[in-house]
Amino acid sequence: MSANVQATPPSGPPAVERAESGPPGQTERVSSGPYVKVFGPDIGVVEFALGDKTLAIGRADTADIRLPDPRVSRAHARIAYQEGQYLLEDVGSSGGTTVNRKRVETHVLRHGDTAQIGAYVLQFRTHRELRGATAAARQARLLLHSEFSVLPSGIQLRFRRLETPPREIFTSGDTLRIGQSGLLIPTTTSMDDCVCLELQLSWGADTKTTCYLGEVMGVVEEDGVHWMCVKLHTVSRQTHESAVRAGYPGPWLEALAS
Repeated sequence: MSANVQATPPSGPPAVERAESGPPGQTERVSSGPYVKVFGPDIGVVEFALGDKTLAIGRADTADIRLPDPRVSRAHARIAYQEGQYLLEDVGSSGGTTVNRKRVETHVLRHGDTAQIGAYVLQFRTHRELRGATAAARQARLLLHSEFSVLPSGIQLRFRRLETPPREIFTSGDTLRIGQSGLLIPTTTSMDDCVCLELQLSWGADTKTTCYLGEVMGVVEEDGVHWMCVKLHTVSRQTHESAVRAGYPGPWLEALAS
């Protein structure tokens, strides 16, 4: 889903900086250059610009990228710039560090690589997301009064339409939050009348697929792309299978690469 691009800034790396903060709960963004996008509980979605200084990752208050989860070691990992590349290195953490679902000690980062540290997902990117993603997220925030984010590009997603009314499946307490938000799912197919989806998420070709049901809260259009604003729900396997059987599922569609 992601391009295999080496993280080599064209004219040397910029200084390390965190994106400027917006209103509470809003996604923080880096304007340009290679960056790390962090998804997780309590912090929402935050971006950190990368430069020539080493970024410490951990639970400690002094960490450059602080992840407040007991499963994260105080000093857990670091990202360093060496010879035109960015390296992610585990520094002896108790819980370990994985990249693209494989445990690593040291890993040369490529665009779209996705690391897991505790309950947090960190995605390395050399460039911005699919054109229109920023504007679509802004529209969704204004229209739906909620945050919606694009999945890390290392995660592959496909979906199909269900005709089952959401009120027959979901309850208020089963919403699965992605950071502090739902998902923005890009497609070239018009989905204006769609209200419910079955989704399959996979983290690489050799990994197990995870299935969810999603409620389509709205659809916004930017640059010819239809962006579905989807809230994921966690339901029992029996409820999931019953909803799919009763929902006259449509064909599987691939979400556009981000």
